[in-house]
Amino acid sequence: MEYQIVKKPKFRVVGMEINTTMIDGKHAKDCPMVWEKFMPREKEIKNLNPGICYGLCIMKKENEFRYIAAVESDGEIPKGMIELEIPESEYIKTTHKGHISKVGQTWNLLMLELLPTSGKIGDMNGISFEYYDARYKNDETNETDIYLPVK
Repeated sequence: MEYQIVKKPKFRVVGMEINTTMIDGKHAKDCPMVWEKFMPREKEIKNLNPGICYGLCIMKKENEFRYIAAVESDGEIPKGMIELEIPESEYIKTTHKGHISKVGQTWNLLMLELLPTSGKIGDMNGISFEYYDARYKNDETNETDIYLPVK
């Protein structure tokens, strides 16, 4: 699997969040549930970048994290949603190819195999994310970019 080291300028997202854990695979149920709540309300967000969504992760403790389903926007924050500014950062980026239900395998490959060969170390205080654009499909032809902050 290929990767790139990229720098992304700061950006702001608006979306919905959940606190979850990787213990017993709870996140595999919680994260899709956030999307189910968020997608019908996406149209309430003004000044968004159409066709692009983010699934953002902010680590809290070893197995616990905050997950945010969001879109990039500089508009107002609808009731029941949150805003988050992602600072300019350097990332290791790779592309998950295949059904989104298997994205965890690509995350593991990124962290356990690609990152150690990159000459960088993961920035666990940073914000990692999945980037969904026109390549996203709910089938095996899906392509989703994964960004892990590095230093």
